[in-house]
Amino acid sequence: MTVGYSDGSCRFDGKISLSDPDKLADGMIGCYGRISIFHFFGSKNYKNEQSKGGVITGDMLTAVLYGGAKFDKEKIGVQAGLRASLFVGRYSRTFETNKWNVEVGMNLHVVSGGGEFIFNYSPKEGNFDFKTGASTLFGIDIIFRLKRKMIE
Repeated sequence: MTVGYSDGSCRFDGKISLSDPDKLADGMIGCYGRISIFHFFGSKNYKNEQSKGGVITGDMLTAVLYGGAKFDKEKIGVQAGLRASLFVGRYSRTFETNKWNVEVGMNLHVVSGGGEFIFNYSPKEGNFDFKTGASTLFGIDIIFRLKRKMIE
């Protein structure tokens, strides 16, 4: 357990081609910040062949703000969110198939207000992320991520 936990970052990375109209600008821009009075973290590795493990995190008396976008010819993504909570807990677990890493999970918000939206799509890499949720007093967010395995 950590008392008085905070983290945050801002990032911009990109390029724009004015001389070649066939080249779409690409880049990423975004900021994230979190402050918590109490922060908890734990992880578990499972002994079966298909599961890579699980993660449990929790924050009490916390506030989170973030927003960003990423884009190019082969992927697009937007993210935005604001939330203040008495307690936030998260559990997720990752499974492996022949071609995919699949993460499923949920966030539980208790005495909170806010919302968020995440959409990322990359057809070339075969990745898709979607998450949305809103809460006034209690809320649950569903997490679902697919990531194609790299062939060695």
